[in-house]
Amino acid sequence: MFVILYLKHIAMHGTIISSIYTYLTQKGIPGFSILFFIPFIVGVLSGAGTAMVGVSYPMLISLIKYPTFNPVYLYIAFLGGWTALMLTPTHLCLSLTIEYFNAELESTYRLLVKNILLC
Repeated sequence: MFVILYLKHIAMHGTIISSIYTYLTQKGIPGFSILFFIPFIVGVLSGAGTAMVGVSYPMLISLIKYPTFNPVYLYIAFLGGWTALMLTPTHLCLSLTIEYFNAELESTYRLLVKNILLC
């Protein structure tokens, strides 16, 4: 929990996430893309669902609540984080499963990408 709060502090007070957000808004990227990609980036970097929610959601709360709370926006943010967690090699479920079953990383990713795109 301490690491999640520390990562949240770094992300909110650092320039990485805010720079990405500023860049995307300046390029005219729609809000739903920002809602998807910020949790996606945090999920890929952390590999943990609690870290993805704990770090990205406080940054996105103003978008999720604007002008009123919209559960679809919350779903888009969750979908971005979930997709990242399924694809990142830092997620323990994926790395341990590949190691336990002696699977090839390339063929595993082919199956994962197909299933994620179909969802």
